[in-house]
Amino acid sequence: MEKNNKDHTAMVYGVSLPISTKASVELCNFIRYKKVSKIKKELTQVLSLKLPVPFNRYNWDLCHKKGIYSSARYPVKTSKFLLSLLNSLEKNAELKGLDINKLVIIKAIANKSEKRAHHGRSLGTRMKNTHIELIAEEKE
Repeated sequence: MEKNNKDHTAMVYGVSLPISTKASVELCNFIRYKKVSKIKKELTQVLSLKLPVPFNRYNWDLCHKKGIYSSARYPVKTSKFLLSLLNSLEKNAELKGLDINKLVIIKAIANKSEKRAHHGRSLGTRMKNTHIELIAEEKE
């Protein structure tokens, strides 16, 4: 990212979110280079099980969904957390004085977080945790 564009960008980090890393990677690929307003509409459709998210990388044993020509799923829990991150991203953009209608996601990255043990379980059972980084830029 160039230093000149730092005034026209807003970012948000989700640290140790209790969601699947694989679903997060596929959702980040789904939302990259789209407008934030369009992404929010699409994620609400995913929450109501009307729009499937195509799984391109982690797609073994997945069936095809109606209206899409590849394997797909409805990652509801991941979509809820991503919607809250997008709302936070919009608030950060407002605070910087950016136009929300022109925000485009230029960077969406999902990484593995630490694996904590479930409370009261044996050490072999671990929880899923994911870090998500979103950066949006004001474009015309």
